[in-house]
Amino acid sequence: MKKSAKALTTLLSATLLLGGIMLTGVSPLDVTTMSEVHAEDVNGDGIDDGEVIEDADGEDEYLYYEGEIDIYTGLPKEVAEQNASGIVKVNEDTSYDVDNSYFVYSVGTGTLGCSVADGMVTTSPVKLAKTGEFNVSIYKDGSKLTGFPNSVSDPGTYTAISWDDNSEKQLMSFKIVNKVTGNLSQYVLPSGFFLKSVTLDGVEPDREYGMVDMTEEGYYDIKYVCNATNIEYSLTVTVDHIPPQITLEGVDKDNKANGPVTIKGLQSKDSVVVFLDDYKTNLKTGNKLTESGDYRLYVYDEAGNVIEKDFQIMLYLNVKSVFLFIAFVLIIAGVFVALYITRKNLRVR
Repeated sequence: MKKSAKALTTLLSATLLLGGIMLTGVSPLDVTTMSEVHAEDVNGDGIDDGEVIEDADGEDEYLYYEGEIDIYTGLPKEVAEQNASGIVKVNEDTSYDVDNSYFVYSVGTGTLGCSVADGMVTTSPVKLAKTGEFNVSIYKDGSKLTGFPNSVSDPGTYTAISWDDNSEKQLMSFKIVNKVTGNLSQYVLPSGFFLKSVTLDGVEPDREYGMVDMTEEGYYDIKYVCNATNIEYSLTVTVDHIPPQITLEGVDKDNKANGPVTIKGLQSKDSVVVFLDDYKTNLKTGNKLTESGDYRLYVYDEAGNVIEKDFQIMLYLNVKSVFLFIAFVLIIAGVFVALYITRKNLRVR
């Protein structure tokens, strides 16, 4: 269609030139009476009309529109109206509020606004907003948060759920990760976005359309762009999939210990959660466990990788046990002495 319009313009120019009139300043998009025009900028991506858009595979991609054209912007009328109002359609379910920098999800007569799009992964806090009256709750890793938060920042997977008397619907979901993380093995780009660039430790790896493989460890710098707004986003993380490397000194091959157990190999940013007989307890000085009983141990590293250990400390005489034993003996001895004195006093009378 683009070539046909140019050919038409050339033919008109030649015809008028022969008649002594020079036609200037006319382009295919000036012909607003045409039923179909070529418009690469229908999504408002900032690319001048007439330029070729390349898709992720490097092939030419053309977008065609049938309908009225805005005479001032050269854009399809609907797109021009959206841009003027500050609302840009990203995909079938999502719009973008340019003025407030929110992705918008409609629910009845209300909206849910979020600073990230459905499916995004980020290392930054995420803002949330709600307009209108409708039921919505935010879940983190499957657990419902209290109230409706204005923002969330803790690492985890978040989901927005709306419901009415008849059904419930997932509006959107996103993930917050630490800058050093083991919780990503791939990144599938949100709908309506394209991958601009990706490097792993400064080198561009092999990549697939719309997805970044993150099974290999290292520093990732991912840049991607929203088709509708031309806004660029980035995700920079160090991927670490190796769990903590620890040993339990004092535990035998049968996972039993006849005395204190010491955790060896802990790093400065590791965190330890200990359960003794199903009750949470704390480590002693020097990363030691001394109480007898059944233990379940969780060790988390900075990236969120975890290792679990189960073992048992058998009953043994430690310092505490010795003191308790001595105290018990003294109590028994005291009872016998008291009984002896009492009986002796009774005989004297």
